[in-house]
Amino acid sequence: MNEPLPPANERSRAALQALIGLKTPVSGRRVARAMGVSPTTAAAALAELEATGLALSRREGRAVLWSANMDAPGVQTRAAALRVAAAFDRPAEPSAPDAARWQASASHAPRQKMTAVVLTAVDTEYDAVLEQLTDRHPGKLRSGRRWRRGSVHGEYVDWRVYLVQSGPGDVPAADLTTEAAHELLPHLMLFVGVGRGLKRADQRIGDIVVAEHVDTYDLGKDTVAADGTSKYVPGGDPVNAPRPLVELAREQARIWRQAGGPRVSFGQIVSGGKVAAGSADSQLEELLAGRFGRALALDMESYGFSKAASNQGVAALVVRSVSDFGLGKNPEDDAEHQPLAARSAARFALELLRQAEPDDVPLSHHARPPQTQPMPTAPD
Repeated sequence: MNEPLPPANERSRAALQALIGLKTPVSGRRVARAMGVSPTTAAAALAELEATGLALSRREGRAVLWSANMDAPGVQTRAAALRVAAAFDRPAEPSAPDAARWQASASHAPRQKMTAVVLTAVDTEYDAVLEQLTDRHPGKLRSGRRWRRGSVHGEYVDWRVYLVQSGPGDVPAADLTTEAAHELLPHLMLFVGVGRGLKRADQRIGDIVVAEHVDTYDLGKDTVAADGTSKYVPGGDPVNAPRPLVELAREQARIWRQAGGPRVSFGQIVSGGKVAAGSADSQLEELLAGRFGRALALDMESYGFSKAASNQGVAALVVRSVSDFGLGKNPEDDAEHQPLAARSAARFALELLRQAEPDDVPLSHHARPPQTQPMPTAPD
C-alpha cells in the first residue's frame, strides 16, 4: 500500500497533531480550540487531511466527529515522533508552537460551570425541554413560581439549567425573565418554543427560526409628516440578539444541515397578543405583510422576554420552531405539529449549550463568575 502524502501545509500538520493528541473522535470545534484557530480554518484543514487519507470523519447524531487515521503509515510515523518528543520533553519538529498550544489546551484547559435559564410558554414546550435535561430537581422562586433544575454536560461547559414556564404573552414573559435574572443569576437565558411560520413557501413544520432581532406589533408611536399629519407606526424598539450567540447558532445550523436535520433560518421574530388572524384580509395579516414583511415567525412572548433580558443585562436568545402557518390551522393539526415542533426547538437549543464555549456567552450583569475546574486529560 502506498503511504499517504504528508500534510501539505502547517495548518494541516497542526490539525493532524491535534487529532493524534486527542486520541478519541472529536468535533471540529474541539480541533479548532486545540489548534487555536477559527472553526472555519480547522474545517478546511480537516478536509485536506481526509482527502489525503490521514483523517477520518463520521456522523454521530447531528455532529460530525473527526479522528486521525491510525492505519495510515504516515500517521503512525508522526504519532511515534510525538511520543518520542514527549518522552524527552522537546519539540518533535519546527511546528512546535502549535504542539505547545495543543498541549496547553488539551491537558490544562479550564472546564467551566455556568448557569442558564430556559423559559417556555406552554406545557408542550416545557415537557420537550425537560426531556433533554438530566439530574432533574424541583424548586421555586420567591414568588412561588416553580422551576425544574437539570444538567447539560457540554463539550466545554457543564451547565446548570433552570427551566421555568411563563404562560402565554409578552407581559408574563417579561415579568418572569426579570424575576429569574435577579434570583437565579444566569449567564444565559433562552426562550424556547413553537411559533407561527410567516414564510410558508420556504418553511416546513419543525423548521427552526433563531431570532437575530425581535420586535412587537402591540407597541408603536405617532409620527408627524412634513404636512403636519400624524400617523401611528406599529412596532416597539427592536431588540438585537448578542452576536456571539447568533454565530454559535449558525455553526450549529451548519451541522444540522450536513446531518439532514430541520432547516434553520435567522432573522426577525415578531410577537404580540395574537398569533393568528381569522381571515386573509384581517388587519394583522396586512400589518405582517407590510410593516413586518421580513419577519420569519410570529409568537406571543419573544419581545417581552428579549426586552426584559436586555434591560437586566443578561445574554439572551430566542429559538422557535414552526408549528403552523396561522390561517387554516385546526386543533387536529396542532395536536400533531406542536409536540413535533417543540421537540425540534428544544433539541436545537440544548445542543447550543452542549457546543458552547465560555466566550460564546457575553458577560451578564447578574451572573456569578463562572466556576473553573481542570479539564481531565484523555487516558492513554
